Amino acid sequence: MLRSLLARCLRIVVFLALAAGALAVSARAVAPRVPPAAAMEVCVGLLGAILVVALAARRQSSPPRGAVERGIELARMAALVFFAVWAFRPYLSPAFFGGMDATSYAYGMSDALQQERAGTFPVFVGQSEFMFEGVIHPIRTAPYHHYLGMLLDVLTLRTFEPVAIEHLTVIFSAMLAALTAYACLAELAPARRWAAWIIAGIYVSAPAMAGFIYTKEMYMTFMAFAWLPLVLYANLRLIRRDDRTGWSLLAAGTMLLWVCHPPIGLWATLLSGLLQGWRLGEPRPMTLLVRAAGGAALFAVLGAYYFWSMGETAAGGPVAIAGGGANLPVFAGLIIGFALLLRSLATRNLAWPGLALLVAGVLWFLFRPYALWLATAALLTVAWKIATARFGTHAWGRRLPEISLGLALLAGLCVLPWCPQADAIPAYTILRGLFPGNFAPLSATGTLPGDLQLGYPVLALWLLGISAAALTDRLEVRLPALAGLVGMALVVPVPGITRLFMAMMPEFVTAISSVSLWQRYLPVLLALSVFLGFLGLETWAGSRRKTGWILLLLVAAGAAWSARENEKFVRGGYRAMHSTGEHRDLNRPENVRQFAYIFSRLPVSPYLLNGVADYHLESRLLRADGSGDELGETVPWPKQEWQTLTATPDELNARFLNVTPGFTLAPGEHRLLKFRFLNRRYEGVLIMRGAGAWYREYLFPEAGFGPKSFGVAPERPKTLAVWNSSSGPQPVELVFLLPYIPTEKMPPEPFAELAMTTYDPAQLPIRTTSLIPYRAEVSAPGPAFLETPRMFIPGYRATVNGHPQAALMSPNQRVMVPVSAGENRVTLKYVGTPSLLTALAVSGVAWLVLLLWAAGEWARRGA
Repeated sequence: MLRSLLARCLRIVVFLALAAGALAVSARAVAPRVPPAAAMEVCVGLLGAILVVALAARRQSSPPRGAVERGIELARMAALVFFAVWAFRPYLSPAFFGGMDATSYAYGMSDALQQERAGTFPVFVGQSEFMFEGVIHPIRTAPYHHYLGMLLDVLTLRTFEPVAIEHLTVIFSAMLAALTAYACLAELAPARRWAAWIIAGIYVSAPAMAGFIYTKEMYMTFMAFAWLPLVLYANLRLIRRDDRTGWSLLAAGTMLLWVCHPPIGLWATLLSGLLQGWRLGEPRPMTLLVRAAGGAALFAVLGAYYFWSMGETAAGGPVAIAGGGANLPVFAGLIIGFALLLRSLATRNLAWPGLALLVAGVLWFLFRPYALWLATAALLTVAWKIATARFGTHAWGRRLPEISLGLALLAGLCVLPWCPQADAIPAYTILRGLFPGNFAPLSATGTLPGDLQLGYPVLALWLLGISAAALTDRLEVRLPALAGLVGMALVVPVPGITRLFMAMMPEFVTAISSVSLWQRYLPVLLALSVFLGFLGLETWAGSRRKTGWILLLLVAAGAAWSARENEKFVRGGYRAMHSTGEHRDLNRPENVRQFAYIFSRLPVSPYLLNGVADYHLESRLLRADGSGDELGETVPWPKQEWQTLTATPDELNARFLNVTPGFTLAPGEHRLLKFRFLNRRYEGVLIMRGAGAWYREYLFPEAGFGPKSFGVAPERPKTLAVWNSSSGPQPVELVFLLPYIPTEKMPPEPFAELAMTTYDPAQLPIRTTSLIPYRAEVSAPGPAFLETPRMFIPGYRATVNGHPQAALMSPNQRVMVPVSAGENRVTLKYVGTPSLLTALAVSGVAWLVLLLWAAGEWARRGA
C-alpha cells in the first residue's frame, strides 16, 4: 500500500516537472520567432492544458467511467479554459493598459521581477527604481500576485516583459477560477456536471468578476476569484460531513484569499464563521468547537509569516494588525454572545441566555451598541423560549438558524435608534448612491460605477437558492441561503438592515475594507450566489427530470447573456490599451512616480512626494548630532538666473493654462528646477509633458505629504528633478490644469519664476551605484549619518567599507547609517528579523506538509 502511494506521488512530481519543462522550453523556443502576443498565447495554451490534465486526474466523488465519459469531461474543462481566456483576451497582450491603479501594480510587478531576476528571494521590500523607497505595500500586504508573477517568470525562463507577466497572471487566474468553480460544484453533485459546467461559465464572466480587472484595475482582488470557490466548497462539505479534509481545505483556501487580498480574506473568514457558527445548534457542539480549533490552528501556522510580516510593521506590533488589536475583543465578544444564544435555542436550559447577558454586561464597557444589541437579542430569545414552551410549537425546532437570524435582526432594529451615526457612515452613503444603478444593464463599455454588479444571471441564481431553502430541511442549502440574505444587504441598501450592519461594523473591518465596503464583499457574494444557485437547481429539480432540464436550459440562457454582457468589458479594455511605443514610454524608469497609498502601514516620511522623484537625490547626509539637519546641499547651486513663466489660457479648453517658456533636455541630462512663487492663487495640477509619454504631474499647492516635500508654502522645498534617458533631445512644455472652469476669459499673466541647473549623478557627494541591494559611495566632510531612500522597518543590515554598522531610523522615518569623514562605501540589505524568518520557516513547512498530504490524498484514488 505504501509503495503504491509513493509511486503515485512520484508520478505527480514527474508530471509537474515535465509540465514545467515543456512550458519553459516552449516559451524560450517560440518567443524569438513570433510576436510577443503570439508567444503569450502559446504559453497560455500550455498552462490551460496542464490545468485540465491535472484537474482531470484528481480524486473525484464519482468520476466519469469509460473512455467516452472521460473524453466528455476533458472537453468540458477544455471548453471552460477556452471560455475564460476568451472572456479576458485583451490581456493576451504585452502592451500596458489602465490608469493609476494599473500603473502602480505594474510598477510593483516590475520591481518584484527585477529582484527575482537578480537572485533576491523571497522579496520583502521594494528595491528597484520602480519601488526604490523600500515600501512593503503590496509585496507584504497582498503578495500572491507578485509571487505568482515570479513563478510564471521562472517557468517561462524570463522570456516576457513585466507587464506581459502581469497579464499572464490575469489569464491564469481566470482559467483557474473557471476550473476551480467547476470542480467544486461537480464534487457537490457529481450527477449534475453539465449544470456545474454552465454555472462555472457564469461565474467567470459575471460583471462582479470582469469589472474588477477591466474598469477597477484591481489585480489583487481578481487573483482571489480563483480560490473563493474552494472556500465555499469547504464550508458546504463541513456542513455535510465534518471531517479533517474539509477543515484543511477551509484553512488553506481562506489563507490563500488573505494573501491574495486581505479585505476579501477577511470577509470570507467572517462568512465561514457565520456558516459554521450556525451549526452550534446541532448536537455535540463541543466536537465542532474542537475541530474548528484544529482548523484555526492550521490556518494560523499557514499564515504565520503573512500575519507576522503585517504586524511587524504596524504601530503597536503584531497584535495590532490594521487597528484590530483594540477591536478584536469587542467583535469576539459579540460572536461568543450570539453563539450562546444559538445554544439556548437548541436546549431548554435558560442558563445559556443568562451567559449571553453576562457577555453583554462586559461589552457595555467596550462598545455599548453591541451590548444593547446582544442584551436585546437575549431577552427576545428568552421570550421565544417561553412562547414555544407554552404553545408547544416544537416544529420550529428544525428551523433554529432561521429563528436565530430573525431574532438577531429584530433585536438590532430595536437598538438602531440608539446608533445615530448609521446615516453618516461613508460606506452607507456610497451604497445608497449606487442604487438602483447597480441593477441596470451594463453600459456600452462597462465603465460606470453601477457596472460593477452581480448581473442578472447571478441574481437569478441567488433567487433560485433562496427559494429552494424554503423547500428543504438540508442545512447545506438553508445556511448558505441565510448567509446570502445577510450578504445582499451589504451590496444593496435594504431599509433598516443595511444601516444596522454599517452601524455595528467593527473598526478593524472598516479599516481593512475602506469606504468601498460593498466592493470588498461583492466577490464573496458572487461566489456564494453561484453555489446557492447550483444547490437551488439541485433541490428544485430533485428526481424530476423534466424540471431539471427546464432549469438547466434557463441557466444556459443566463450563461449566454453573461457572455454577451462580458463583451462590453472587453470593448472597454481594448479602448484603454496603449500602443507598444506608449507602453514602453510609460514604463521608462524616468517616468516612474511615487503613489501615496503604496506607503500603507509605514510612517509617512516628510519627504514623500506624490509624483516622479530621482532616487539619486533621495540620499542625504545628516549631521552627526542627531538633529536631523542636512549637512550641506545635495546639489550645489550656481548663481541663479531666474526667468518668468507666463500662464496663457488655452484656446480650446479654458481649464488649461499654457505655461511658457518651456525647455529642452539633452540626451542623458539631469536637471533641477527651482520655483519662486508669486502672490497668486495656486490650486490645480502642474503638468510637464514631452514627446511620446514623457510626463510629470504635481498637485498644487502641495505635491507632497510632509513639510520637506515640494509645495508652494514658504517653508516647503521648491525644487523638482527632471531627466531624459532617451538618445534624443526631449522638448518639455508646461501646462497648469485648473480645478474649475473660469467664468471669463483670463489674460496672460505671470505664473512663477524658474531657475534651472544641470547635475551629474556621478559627481554628487552621494553616488548611488546600485539599488538591488542599495549601494552608495559617500564623500563626507565629517562624521555624519547617511540617510538612504529606504523607509525604515526592522530587519535592515548595513556595512560601511566592509564593516557592519547599525541600520538606524532617521528623524525622517528612513534608514540611516553612520559614516566617517572621507570616502565611504555603504551597502544596505534587508534580511528580515529573526522572528520574521522564523515565521517564514513555520509557514513554509506547514504549506509543504499540507501539499504533501494533499498529494497523498490525490494519489489514493483507486488505491
